[in-house]
Amino acid sequence: MAKFARGGPKYMTFTTRQINAVAIAAVAMGLLSTLAFAPASRGPGQSGFVVATAKASWKIDLDDVKCVSVRPNSAFVFKKNYFDDPRIIEIMKASWPEKIFYRDNRECPYVIGFNILSHTDHAIKYRGRPFVVSMAFQVCPRNPDGTVTGTGCSYKSIYLFEEISDGIDAFALGMKAYVLPQNKETTVVSNGTEFTLIRLSVDGIGKQLDYRQVP
Repeated sequence: MAKFARGGPKYMTFTTRQINAVAIAAVAMGLLSTLAFAPASRGPGQSGFVVATAKASWKIDLDDVKCVSVRPNSAFVFKKNYFDDPRIIEIMKASWPEKIFYRDNRECPYVIGFNILSHTDHAIKYRGRPFVVSMAFQVCPRNPDGTVTGTGCSYKSIYLFEEISDGIDAFALGMKAYVLPQNKETTVVSNGTEFTLIRLSVDGIGKQLDYRQVP
């Protein structure tokens, strides 16, 4: 029987130290109520990664966002800064094609930050497997003076239950999961927090494959 437990932060700020601390806090805060899913097994036609997502805070309607700027100290995958990697922008454009993306553009009114960590924790399980990768993605508004306080953001916690070693593939999964809506058919509620289970593939990055319901 699949078990799913709750744990996650509400906010992520934009210094390297704080980003790492908040991502780790996603599994350290407690709040471990569990949810049970019907027994299931992966069939021969199923592929990709099971991804669990939860909106910790959602203050911005992403449909209203026209441009997004990546900040230098807010683009970490497996403790490596990917800010200068051109593939990050390419994946963002493919996953969110109607937006304009920049690197550290102070004229853009919204910024995006992400932190992806590889670590095992039993706070959240799927079919008895603990998550092994946690991701924190958020879009925040920029203040008129160009600063970012990390408030008024749209934040989503994302969890994987299988190892993924390539940082770009991990980012691609996280970006797809961040922009996908919480689907009511695959959403459960625990202590007032909605969790969605989806299955995503890294094959054909840029084609934005449709997600499928997880059995």
